[in-house]
Amino acid sequence: YSQFPVGDHTLFVGEVLEAYANRGALAGDVYDIGKTKLVFHVGGDSFATLESKVLRPKI
Repeated sequence: YSQFPVGDHTLFVGEVLEAYANRGALAGDVYDIGKTKLVFHVGGDSFATLESKVLRPKI
């Protein structure tokens, strides 16, 4: 893996060799955000979750 200092954080870049998820948390091959609460880093020491509404652009 590689690591890079980014402000007050360190970015790690590597290859994911294995991952696990509860099958009930997925809708097809993506997370069902109505059943899960993913956590996102929004800056500094702040984190947030998304509301259970998905917005998609009209193409």
